[in-house]
This record gives sequence, structure tokens and C-alpha cells, in this order.
Amino acid sequence: MAETKKTQQTAYDPWKDMRDIVVPKKRNGDQECIHCSVNGRIFMVPCTGRVQKVPRPIYEVLIHSQEMRDEAERRAEQTTKRMHASEKAVNLA
Repeated sequence: MAETKKTQQTAYDPWKDMRDIVVPKKRNGDQECIHCSVNGRIFMVPCTGRVQKVPRPIYEVLIHSQEMRDEAERRAEQTTKRMHASEKAVNLA
């Protein structure tokens, strides 16, 4: 009688998929850790400026957060430049 081997597939668990991320060091007045919550799981990621391993869902939230912060800074710069340009135009008139 031949034995049949069953392949046991394990479901992908994103919480076990660890990713490397660097959270910048804190500046004056910043928090020492970034609090991040996904589906009721709360993580506190220290702002050390070093590479840290975090689960994939936390990694994605932190990356998205940084992208949105960068976009907000870019838009703030554009708005400031436009305001200065319009002030110069008014002063020249």
C-alpha cells in the first residue's frame, strides 16, 4: 500500500512577515515612540534612527504615513511660494 503525502499549506500570516524600517530620531518636542494600531493590535515603534523589524501591516502604515507627511510638506512649500509671489506682485503695483 502506497502512502500518499498530503501537502499541508499554511495560510499567509502578514503579522509574521517582518520588514525592515528606519524611524527617524526624535526631534525636540517629538514623541519617543510612534504609536501604530492595525485591527486592534497596537505597536510602539521607537524613534531611534536605526533599522528595526516590524510586521508587514505596521510597516505599510508607517510607510504610508511618511508618504503623506512628505506630500503635506511639499504642498505647504508650494503654498508659501505662491503667497510670497502674490505679495511681491502687490508690492510692485
